[in-house]
Amino acid sequence: MASSATAFVAALLLVTVTNLMDEVHSIQFKPGKTYPDYCSTQKQQLSREIPELSTNSPLLSLNETLKLLHVTTVIRHGDRTPWGRHTCWETYLDKGEDTAEWDCSISSLSAAPATIAIEELNTQDLEYGETLKSPSKQTEISYLSGANPSFMFEKRYDANYSPTHSTHFPENLGDHLGGTCQLGQLTLRGFEQQRYNGRLLRNAYVKYDKQVLNSDSDPDMILFDFDEEESETQYGQRVYDDPSVYFRSDDDQRTIMSGQALLSEMFGDIMAHHLNLDANKHNPVIRVHTSDRNRDFLAPNEEICPRLAQVEHEAKQSQEWKNEFETSEEARTMKKFADEYLSGWWRYADSDVAMDCFMTTACSDRTLPYALDVDQSGTDQNIIDKYRSGLVDRWVQFHTKREWFIYKYNSYEYSKIVTNPIWNDILSGLLAFSDADKHEMAKAWPDLREPSKFALYSAHDSTIMALLASLGYGVSDGRQWPAYASMFNIEIYKMDLGPVESEHKWELDEMFPTKTAFRLVYNGQVLDHNIAGCPDEEELCDIDMLIVHVFRFSNITDWEDICKVERVDDKDDQVVIKDEDDNVITVRRRSGNAAATVFLFILTAFIFSCTGAFMMYVYLTRYNSVKTTGVEQSLSLNHGNDIELTNALDAAVTNSEGYGLTPQNDTVIT
Repeated sequence: MASSATAFVAALLLVTVTNLMDEVHSIQFKPGKTYPDYCSTQKQQLSREIPELSTNSPLLSLNETLKLLHVTTVIRHGDRTPWGRHTCWETYLDKGEDTAEWDCSISSLSAAPATIAIEELNTQDLEYGETLKSPSKQTEISYLSGANPSFMFEKRYDANYSPTHSTHFPENLGDHLGGTCQLGQLTLRGFEQQRYNGRLLRNAYVKYDKQVLNSDSDPDMILFDFDEEESETQYGQRVYDDPSVYFRSDDDQRTIMSGQALLSEMFGDIMAHHLNLDANKHNPVIRVHTSDRNRDFLAPNEEICPRLAQVEHEAKQSQEWKNEFETSEEARTMKKFADEYLSGWWRYADSDVAMDCFMTTACSDRTLPYALDVDQSGTDQNIIDKYRSGLVDRWVQFHTKREWFIYKYNSYEYSKIVTNPIWNDILSGLLAFSDADKHEMAKAWPDLREPSKFALYSAHDSTIMALLASLGYGVSDGRQWPAYASMFNIEIYKMDLGPVESEHKWELDEMFPTKTAFRLVYNGQVLDHNIAGCPDEEELCDIDMLIVHVFRFSNITDWEDICKVERVDDKDDQVVIKDEDDNVITVRRRSGNAAATVFLFILTAFIFSCTGAFMMYVYLTRYNSVKTTGVEQSLSLNHGNDIELTNALDAAVTNSEGYGLTPQNDTVIT
């Protein structure tokens, strides 16, 4: 616990010691250069400001009271080095090329827990391997761990690197990127991008009179009032302590440091103020909740979920894939272009690699092949005559569509599998604000967390793609790859309708039966009206509509079962899958004969239908009707635990994957 917590202190001190400029984005992008949206330049990030609730909303015009209770934020890490040692084009790894060596000017720092914290632990008479059971005692130890560390460690990847004699070390001893960076390491530019995200969150949710920040804002729209928190220095009381703030990241350097940068900008002033008030100088400590990297689920992980590899294989074997990405005119054009100008299409069969090669080079101002440098080749008439105009944008769009195809294939199956544990974790923090029965909720979500004001998930582009896709067609058009430092916010509001006129009250009761609403904001764009079942004319939607969308594929107890590969036949003990490079992926099939498989399938479907009906009752405790796109579904509730579903709703649950909503279109939208 202490080691991950002190890592945050390290990042906070890094900001203080190096005295980074007050204005974010001190690492400027080159003026006049064309950058893809993926890079998140200053101008691109400026467009992602979190908007206030629209005053044009019919709901707000009725003068009801709204109070902001909670925000869950999912970010993609900032600008980074390549995640793999690629051979992106023929000269990419040649000595002397700026793509062959990557040097990093920002490093991770860490510190051992303070002696006073260790002494306190020793007083607990802990057996070997035992952990503290008391949450309050855990919080105290975290607080004590930051007591004025005498020194810190800076982690640098330069042990097998000679900056003056690049050929001194044999190639198999050097780091993958040939310089002082680790694979996928956050850059200084990426750090600044996350500081800007922290500034966006401060501007939207924080009140601080000393900076005249939101000093005139409606207090019900403020998540953190620093003026009320100024004097809080003891453990368990400060605004950024657990459970008020929940910080979740996988164990990648780029995701942890991205979260550190964001939180240091969001809470840095109040942390510094508390440190000045603290006579013992306990540095602020924020916990980072993480897991073994190869067992984590914040990004697609085929090691723990082999079904993902099978779904991807099925998608790439589908006729739709072949038509769009193998035999179409655009597919043939892209392959011809890669063969002629980029040293061969075989290098780009994996769109993840293609985008990593192009974007890390373009966003870091390194040298691109002439044909991929739009500022050089964009007006080259020879290339335009061969491949038409806009070739670089089309190259990016082609690989973006290929990647999204997998996330949307077969009614978004891949996305729903990926997000099963992610939504489970997010919902464990949101359900405290719903009207759902907590005892019943604990059966599906046994680890419901204490209510927090702010939950931060620092993750990856694949995380955001899966979350957006899991909410169905309309939430994302599948044409944009999540840029560096992309931000996905779920805001939770409590509603008090008050003395609303009777003719409007019935309508509002129907729209917001639980009186708890959510707003979904992605990179500054409100998306609620794109979610099936949410009102078109409002920015807010009842929280139960979000739960209805995701509860069916967010039960973590289903994870092991849904991650097993589906059996192909009754004879072979294994199914062999090959990717586009003819690499073999071997995964075990499920045991049992065909009859047993059919029986289990029918039984599982029946259980899901019953569970879906019951969970609908638990969540929609105050629904008199569920209004969905194109269908009215009535729900009649008895006084006891029984539930009576009308034929219409029963059919909807059966035919719409258990959501109780209009069935989504199974057609893959590319």
